[in-house]
Amino acid sequence: MAMSTNKEKILSYLKEETLQSINHHNFTFEKCNALILSMDLYIDRTNVSRILNDLHKEGKLIKKAGRPTTFISREIIRNSFPFASIPDTLNKNETISDFIRYDVPTKEQTIVQSFSMVGSQQNGSLYEAVTRILPVFYLPKYFFKIFFMQGEAGTGKKFFLEEMLNRAKMLGLASRESSVYYIEFSDIYVNLRKTIEMMEKDHNIFILAIEFVQKNVDAEVLSGFVHSLEIQYKNKKDAPMIAFIGASELQSDLLHSISPVILNFPSAKDRPQSELISILLSMIQKESNRLDKTMFVSSQFIQLVLHKCSNLHQLENEILYTISRILYTSSTAGKNNELMLDASVLLDSERDEIIKSIPELKAEIPDKIQIRPNGEIDFDKLFLNSNELLAETKNIVSDYFTKQLLICSRVTAAVSENSYSGDRLISGITKAFNKSVFCQDPFLKEKVEHMILSVFRKDKSLDIVKETPSMDIQTPQMKALLNNLIQLAQTNHCKLSKTQEKMIQSILAYAHLIMSDIHIPVIITSKYHLLASNYANLFNLFFDRRIIHTFPAVLSGKRNETRTNLENLYEFAVSINRGQGVLILSDADMKQTITNYFFLRRRYCLIMSSFIPLFW
Repeated sequence: MAMSTNKEKILSYLKEETLQSINHHNFTFEKCNALILSMDLYIDRTNVSRILNDLHKEGKLIKKAGRPTTFISREIIRNSFPFASIPDTLNKNETISDFIRYDVPTKEQTIVQSFSMVGSQQNGSLYEAVTRILPVFYLPKYFFKIFFMQGEAGTGKKFFLEEMLNRAKMLGLASRESSVYYIEFSDIYVNLRKTIEMMEKDHNIFILAIEFVQKNVDAEVLSGFVHSLEIQYKNKKDAPMIAFIGASELQSDLLHSISPVILNFPSAKDRPQSELISILLSMIQKESNRLDKTMFVSSQFIQLVLHKCSNLHQLENEILYTISRILYTSSTAGKNNELMLDASVLLDSERDEIIKSIPELKAEIPDKIQIRPNGEIDFDKLFLNSNELLAETKNIVSDYFTKQLLICSRVTAAVSENSYSGDRLISGITKAFNKSVFCQDPFLKEKVEHMILSVFRKDKSLDIVKETPSMDIQTPQMKALLNNLIQLAQTNHCKLSKTQEKMIQSILAYAHLIMSDIHIPVIITSKYHLLASNYANLFNLFFDRRIIHTFPAVLSGKRNETRTNLENLYEFAVSINRGQGVLILSDADMKQTITNYFFLRRRYCLIMSSFIPLFW
């Protein structure tokens, strides 16, 4: 066996130390310097320094200036933080932690789960816009990213961009200094190169928002401008996302010829009233935080403001001016602790007559809502008795099931109650599901078993499911499973109420729905497990089916660990097979290893340029 060269020893040492530092949340990487390396590896320090600089030039190391100069393994950083964009060289005032947020990968928070602005939930008015924009985050770094935003003035387009930036920062896609830069099309079109140089001189731009003031845009002018813009950024490492903003609908054919991502923003009158109330209260919460004051908001105030304002920009202005007036009045009167927002601050002595002519709120909310500084508004409780919300209960429950079941992954084992009956109940539920169709989706099976056990134990976290109308069970197999579970409860002296039976029925019906009509399931196995999970979640959310599954790849180079991981992958693929095979997507450097292992166990295994179809 050939001996390792000094270069290989140094690179291996740095990979190990970088990984250990990350695992211990230590971003100083104090052992990754020439002095420590020369002492630990018994190599002349001059040679170590030369090799480190060579590895840096080859792109294998990140160099951090300072005393001493630190060298960090780029491969380990890339594997641990696939979203992060880190330069080749850091100055002495910069650290790796400036470009990443470690808490994101450890919690495996996906972009889907983190994008939680008002209206972004399933069936919300912005749900389609969110699902269209999220795939842009997964485009290759070198890809020139363009999208269009259309909607009347004051529909929240700029706020949406700011939320995109916030999410990008949370996931390490954008640095903390990144910003959204707004400019009119006519201003940047006149002298593109000079304008971009001026902007980039003082701003770290993550999204360049170009706004059309005019209603009609010449097709040739826009196409030519986009081409020039692409050339301008072609040789730059970090080109910003380009967002074109239009107040009215532009030519559909023209937009689709430039980008497939076109976001339409509904006007305020087209959004559910519960969303508008949530936005209004969120604006007040923001001011409460800024001023460090408790605020009380009356339902009449909300009623009048929503009637008075036709768009979100006007709504925000009304809130800010109103609070400023109240703040001034309360200060002169010597009342500084609390502010009251009611109808009296908006209208004169005729307000009672005007109130009578304004339609009542569809959403039933308390007469007075308290908002504390840095507090959180529980919108679920706020709208608990809302007529509008009750009419949309099925959608809310569907959204709850989506979060719990459609994007679920492996769960922890059920906690025993340290009693014979409790253990027997857990064992009975598992046994019932082991003979069911849910065995074709092990992660979903585990999650559904957990939820059924929670219903048996009357866990309050599932109270939202009580509000749903019964979801009919269509197949004899599901009806048999429901009857078995009801019988199991009786056998274990756990009498179920009609509400509990309805909850179990709804859970089974939805879970069965999202795994039905899938003929060839897909597995993504990758070292970049977080990235793979995000992609699978987006795909499954779009089709409302659990089509794509993820299976983490082992990063270790140890043969035994790799073989065990392949065995587990094989067993998982066998379990989800529906009779027509399984499609496996993997990293390029893993494809041959997976193919070789599977080929020995299945006669039909075909490797292709981008995936491995397996046939049974």
